[in-house]
Amino acid sequence: MSAFYVGTFVSGMCALIFQVAWQRYLMMLVGSEARSISLVVGVFLFGLAMGYRYWGNRSERLGSRRRVLATYGAIELAIGAYAFAFPWLFARVLAVGRGLPDHLGVDLALTSALLLAPTFLMGATIPLLTKALPERPEQANDFHARVYAVNTLGACAGAWIGGFWLVPALGLRASLGVAGVFDVVVGAVFLVGARRVPAAQGLGAAERPAMSIPNRYPAPVLLLFAAASGAITILFEVLCVRVLSLVVGSAHYVFPAVVGAFVLGLAVGSLTLARGGTRRLGASRLLRECALGGAWFALLYACVPFWINWHVGLRKAFWNASYEAYLVGLVVVATLALLPGLVFLGRLLPLTYALVDKKDDDYGRICGGLYFVNTLGTVVGSCLLGHYALGWLSLDAAFKLGLGVLAWVVAVGAWYGLEGRARWRAAGSALVALAVVAWLPRWDRTSYTVGMFRTSVIRST
Repeated sequence: MSAFYVGTFVSGMCALIFQVAWQRYLMMLVGSEARSISLVVGVFLFGLAMGYRYWGNRSERLGSRRRVLATYGAIELAIGAYAFAFPWLFARVLAVGRGLPDHLGVDLALTSALLLAPTFLMGATIPLLTKALPERPEQANDFHARVYAVNTLGACAGAWIGGFWLVPALGLRASLGVAGVFDVVVGAVFLVGARRVPAAQGLGAAERPAMSIPNRYPAPVLLLFAAASGAITILFEVLCVRVLSLVVGSAHYVFPAVVGAFVLGLAVGSLTLARGGTRRLGASRLLRECALGGAWFALLYACVPFWINWHVGLRKAFWNASYEAYLVGLVVVATLALLPGLVFLGRLLPLTYALVDKKDDDYGRICGGLYFVNTLGTVVGSCLLGHYALGWLSLDAAFKLGLGVLAWVVAVGAWYGLEGRARWRAAGSALVALAVVAWLPRWDRTSYTVGMFRTSVIRST
């Protein structure tokens, strides 16, 4: 079992190394860094969503644990093989793209041609392993939280390793090759491990249902939580990348620093539920985690005008040190600032999964469907809210929009999920928070102009 968890970690790590390398490749195809990031993240997430949906449904038809594990091993081998072929495929797509007009639709089509297939395969990880690793149905909720946490921890390592060391040191082709080798090894581990599982061993006794958490949440409300948690988390990620770029300067290292901090926080939040935490789940737990995450990001909103001050202090602290030491300090400070709120948000998806009614033979399918909705939410948050909405909203207004949506979701969840006085108290508090968010003061723009640039003044004589 431990080898499977190591493979789950390495799989997440390779996925983020691929994403970092693909973003650099796409800069040569579509142009600016902002555009390549938006396209890579959007297509990456859409491919994952399609994969979650398909492989979640497919897990029911695979049958035994041996077949599910073997299927996942073959998928990892295919992803590794694609990594080796990607530079060759990119050269062909680049040649085609040079003869096409400069249009967002064309760039989206070319990006999809390169990235949809591997990301679709990557979407198999969580639904198939959620189906295969539990030996008893009542373990489904805890094992799902553990798979999600371990895979996301690997993604954190991949964002930092790929962005700060592997790509700068080895280049794009070699980085893809290294990650491809690791994926091939992961595939082999799962194929060998599948042979050690008894052929007739199913996924639980049919007479015992998977553990169910009593709650009053209608299914549409739980899907709303899944979609909103994805949309708001990715929106905050995009906004933090942009704000930190204003503070630090537009550099390749801001993106992996913030992405690594976000996925680490989500992983830690899920990991705290992996050891029986879902068994102590009450109806109000989901609302509480959502409210605490929103409160922390509201505090960060109030602190943004002072970010330039701590960055000046950070530069002074590492003035005589190497640039690499300064980057480590930047990652540590950014992670510490973001981590508490992200731990709360990282618990939302595992908690939502635990609250959904399940049977012993469908928890892989339910996992795939829930992650499909969550990932579509991240596409909306990344493309519509984090990219297009910033064309007519300022950064602080977009930040307030995210906080407002989070408060509204808590109000809806409290109304449908609680009863009696608890319903009125929680829903009323969420609506008050929504009003407070609307009246939060705007950021002081001088914090991002005074002292940041050298200006030349022409004096008349």
